[in-house]
Amino acid sequence: IDTFSRFCIKAATENILIDPGMLKFQEFIDIALSTNMMLEGQRQATEELVKSEGKYRTLFENMVHGVFYQLSGGALVDVNQSALNMLGMSRDEFLGMRFDNPAWKIIREDGLPLGAEESPAVVAMQTGKPVINFVAGVFNRVKDSWVWLNINAIPQFRPGEDRPFQAFVTLHDITQRKAMERALRESEEQFRTLTDLAPVGVYLASSKGYCQYVNPRWCEMTGLTADEAKGEGWLRSLHPDDVGRVLSAWRDMVAGRAHWDIEYRLRHDDGKVLWVQ
Repeated sequence: IDTFSRFCIKAATENILIDPGMLKFQEFIDIALSTNMMLEGQRQATEELVKSEGKYRTLFENMVHGVFYQLSGGALVDVNQSALNMLGMSRDEFLGMRFDNPAWKIIREDGLPLGAEESPAVVAMQTGKPVINFVAGVFNRVKDSWVWLNINAIPQFRPGEDRPFQAFVTLHDITQRKAMERALRESEEQFRTLTDLAPVGVYLASSKGYCQYVNPRWCEMTGLTADEAKGEGWLRSLHPDDVGRVLSAWRDMVAGRAHWDIEYRLRHDDGKVLWVQ
């Protein structure tokens, strides 16, 4: 019995198999064989778990997207290198902070500071529901600039519990996209300024020929408002005798068969007729 006990203790602590040859009684030998089968199954399960954990860590560390885990109490417990690059922090700096730390410089999409209670991870854990496509700006001290992030936070639950114990958070760098959106807005503003001040009528149409925009001068020439001109509303400005000719030329242009260069008449709402090119 002492021999069997010593082998059981050693097998449990050192994960080695029991040698049935050291036992004299068949009953103990049978128990040893069964124990060895159990230990072998446990060893295989442990090896598979280690392999699975290794694959997870490889994926976690090499993801293009930033990823981190935040506990319900606010502590940050794990983070990958992509997230650290986006935030401009070392691992120790990140894991040593909480999201209610004033050292964080985080703003909402409207430029106002983002409170800790508004962070996607906190909201996800308070509501128990995912927060998807939340946009925020984080000041990256390494780059000395703001980095814009698309953030997703997924609450995680332990078996049998209805409150999340942590949140799984992903970060996608959209700084370049935000810069392009800003440049587009600025270009649009410049275009609007130019056309609003232009002394000639200007309009934009979709590829299908529907009016999308007219400038103030066009409205003065026709007596129509910008909203009234949209779609096919601009047709109301045509002189009745020119409608057929203009529409035919317009449809050829939209179909790509002709260049839009034509003289015709506009009839103002007050009855005044204007020739235009």
